[in-house]
Amino acid sequence: MPERTDAGVDGGLDATPRCAEGHALCGGTCAELQTDARHCGTCERSCAGGQVCSAGLCVCPPGQSLCGRACITLGQPCASSGSEDCRTAGTTVCAGDVVTCSAVPRTSGACATPAGGACDGDGRCACPLDRTLCEGACHDVQADGVHCGACGHACAASEVCMAGACVSRCPTGFTSCGNACVDLARDAVHCGACDTRCPVLPNTTGGACVASACVAGSCSVGYGDCDGDTTNGCETSLTANDAHCGA
Repeated sequence: MPERTDAGVDGGLDATPRCAEGHALCGGTCAELQTDARHCGTCERSCAGGQVCSAGLCVCPPGQSLCGRACITLGQPCASSGSEDCRTAGTTVCAGDVVTCSAVPRTSGACATPAGGACDGDGRCACPLDRTLCEGACHDVQADGVHCGACGHACAASEVCMAGACVSRCPTGFTSCGNACVDLARDAVHCGACDTRCPVLPNTTGGACVASACVAGSCSVGYGDCDGDTTNGCETSLTANDAHCGA
């Protein structure tokens, strides 16, 4: 009579599965603890959020990172957060376990809000130094007939604003544009002619008017006008250009 090698102590057959080498018995099933996402490293330890089991540890697949409780592909392009806060499109990052956009501050260019504003060196929209924010827009209170001398102080229909005061007519050397007295040779909103606004050139804090012609305003922080061309703004990065490092 053949010898039975799998007999139990009670004379019956042993029904417990015998797992292959490198596997463990988990809940009646043989599992590879090094690669099984349901039993990773030990029985009943499952990997969640898109993670896989590698060498007994729950990890994200190659090219992904754990953000919060999910595996996310970071570094993907994301949309701009808008011209209002002077930011350009960036890439996705994980911040505080939340996927956000790493939009980069824009230190030059016009803003949608406030009207007439421009990006400052900190990447925020602001009025130029010679303008005042009145009712959501940048105004020259020295020459604006609606905001003459201060926001909301309007001149009468027969008056114009000069040096922040309402007067009956413009003095010699100044031109009446609307109800404002302006110097067409220097006014960035009326440069050379009424309502000829100077554009905000790249990497500048705003447009400027010199001798009735538009030129670049002051350079934004970290940029310089190294080619002497007044039509292309401050074209050189002083932090990334080897030929103009710091100056």
